[in-house]
Amino acid sequence: MTEQDKETISRLERENRILKKKLKRSEHNRVIVEEAHERSNIGQQNLIAELEEKSAALASSEKKMESKIVELNQSRSAMINMLEDLDEEKLKAEAAKIEMEKNKNLLTLLMDSLPVLIAYIDKDLRYRLANAHFKVIHGIDPENMIGSHIREVIGEEGYAIEKPKYERALAGETVIIEDHFLTPLGVDHWYKLSLIPHFNNGVVIGIFGLVIDLTEQKKLETDIRNAKEVAEEATKAKSDFLANMSHEIRTPMNAIIGMSHLALQTKLSRKQKDYIDKIHSAGNSLLGIINDILDFSKIEA
Repeated sequence: MTEQDKETISRLERENRILKKKLKRSEHNRVIVEEAHERSNIGQQNLIAELEEKSAALASSEKKMESKIVELNQSRSAMINMLEDLDEEKLKAEAAKIEMEKNKNLLTLLMDSLPVLIAYIDKDLRYRLANAHFKVIHGIDPENMIGSHIREVIGEEGYAIEKPKYERALAGETVIIEDHFLTPLGVDHWYKLSLIPHFNNGVVIGIFGLVIDLTEQKKLETDIRNAKEVAEEATKAKSDFLANMSHEIRTPMNAIIGMSHLALQTKLSRKQKDYIDKIHSAGNSLLGIINDILDFSKIEA
């Protein structure tokens, strides 16, 4: 083998080695490319899966958001309805308040127009309500009575008398009595007192008080009684007078009737008999009238 052949072989071996190296490098690059491609495919699949997952999550979020929007709309509608109901209730409450105030004013007007004392007293015996008639009877403005103790209104002496009655009412008893007292204005007043317990769950929490002024009625009863006594005395005097006069008249009438009767038994002329007969008849008639007057006086007596 010549040197040239050796060099050729050596060159060919070098080229072979270079080709093998290139082939090896090419194979390596191919593997790298395939791995890169595979990784690219996996990345794309992962990306697609991730996108699909995110899309599903987004769709779910959209559904949740739609549901929330529906809920918000429902809540908004409910809120609007509630506000409308509140407005309606507010209007009703205001109307009820106006009506209540109107009824209160009418009740106050009615209470103040009645000629009786009307009051509400709490369990501590303090006035919580009083009508205008208190000013007429006690000379006290009812507005100034609110919160005042009954002692301050009727005085110590009156309170000492009235206290047991209020204690009975606080014990649950309805008290109705007639009595009289001297007001701070110095007027003697007869009255009918009604104390009615106010119960709450079986417990007395106050007293409704009603006082009717009987002063004029008692005065009228006294006047009627006095007039009756005067009339009875006059009737008795008249009856006594009639009885006395009847007795005084009947005595001579009996004599006239008796004598005329005896005279008719004697012999008389026709004219005399007629006269005496008329006297006798008139005497009997007059005696009948006198007897009737006596009977009437007995009935009156």
